[in-house]
Amino acid sequence: MFATDMALFLQSSRKVASDAAPSSQRRAGGTGKPVFKSTASKTSKVSSAHQTASASPCSQKAEAAIDPLAGIPEAVRRNIPLRTAERARSSGEIPDPQKAIDAELDQIASSGGFTSQDRRRIMGLIRNAIPPKYAETLPEAAENQLAAMQSSALDMFILLDSLKKWLTALVHEEARHRLLGSQCGDQHFAELEELRLNRQGEIDAVTKSLSSQLAENKHRLEQIDQNFSQIEDLSGKIKEKETEFSRLETRFEELEAQLEAARKEVATSKGVLNQSAVLGEKSIRGGMELAWNAEFGSQRPFSWFEKFLNYQVEVEKAQKEGRAPPEFVPSDDDE
Repeated sequence: MFATDMALFLQSSRKVASDAAPSSQRRAGGTGKPVFKSTASKTSKVSSAHQTASASPCSQKAEAAIDPLAGIPEAVRRNIPLRTAERARSSGEIPDPQKAIDAELDQIASSGGFTSQDRRRIMGLIRNAIPPKYAETLPEAAENQLAAMQSSALDMFILLDSLKKWLTALVHEEARHRLLGSQCGDQHFAELEELRLNRQGEIDAVTKSLSSQLAENKHRLEQIDQNFSQIEDLSGKIKEKETEFSRLETRFEELEAQLEAARKEVATSKGVLNQSAVLGEKSIRGGMELAWNAEFGSQRPFSWFEKFLNYQVEVEKAQKEGRAPPEFVPSDDDE
């Protein structure tokens, strides 16, 4: 694409130079050297040639039916996606052309895709487009104009390169969306059909499981109905047992009350017996002490006899346990 645009530009430049040579010459101070006219006409011819070469029949056919988008420049209108144009036509709103141009120009990044060698080659091609005989007749001011034209042409090629990259990306994106739009229906239908079949299989499996559970629950219900009469009989027996249990519970409470009364009576009797034992022990001790004092009072006191009795108990206990008996050691008061 870049080579075609370069060839068109060089061809247009040669034509402009050949047309401008006889008509743009004027004698200045008798020098006989030609002076360049304004470069606006040349630039407009080059731009029209580029637009004519890049315009497609499809875009021209679509532009003929454009109504709300008529105010947008052709170079911008040609790059509007079809869906956006149709949406604008259906809404009836005419967008601001200058805003559309500014929005697209803001998206154009500086190319920087030309090396210094490419720049020299492009400058040489532009210079070679002018006939040598005509270039020899140019004054110094015209030489400066030619250099300015070369610089402007180089900037234009850089801008064209950036625009072509941007337009190529838009065309690829539009083609991708168009292909996706044409394939999306069948693909989504196949996905939905596959999903429906999977869901139908799951539903059938769940239905089968529920049917099996329903049959099992029905069989269990029949068993429950058959056992219901037995449950009623058991319920009657349980009520009888409850009545009997209530009677036994009442009897148990009565026996518990009697037992508590007997415990109190035993406790009372035990207290009386303990008191009687204490009194009997005191009475026996008193009698023994009187008898001891009457018989052995002059030899040993009664306390020695009490210790001797306790010592005999310890001796018997030691003999039962298999250890040596303790020694009897009376106190000084007992001697």
